[in-house]
Amino acid sequence: MLLSRKLLLSISILIFVSCGNALSSCSNNDPSPSDEIITYAAHIKPLIASRCTPCHLPPDGFKKWFNTYDATKQNIDEMIRRIQLPGTDTLSMPWKSAKLSKSEIDKFIKWKEDGLLEK
Repeated sequence: MLLSRKLLLSISILIFVSCGNALSSCSNNDPSPSDEIITYAAHIKPLIASRCTPCHLPPDGFKKWFNTYDATKQNIDEMIRRIQLPGTDTLSMPWKSAKLSKSEIDKFIKWKEDGLLEK
């Protein structure tokens, strides 16, 4: 009886440890979206093209243009500040359009945190 309890306990511990190791190794190998490196070319430029047009893109843009990497990089702090403002604030961006989603805003923030990489 004592031997079977020890055996059962040993098997249970072995299964628990094995499952724990399998789960942790799986989670370490699968990059989460927050682990993705954000670049201007792949992530920010398409967001600007879809959410900041026509105001900030030529030829119809009548505000500061964000059509280049350098222009966007130079204005990133103000861009982040304004896209995070409440929609009721007159300085909120995009102006007179739906606010950016949290994931879209997070891409701008993460791009800055990642070092403002172009590509």
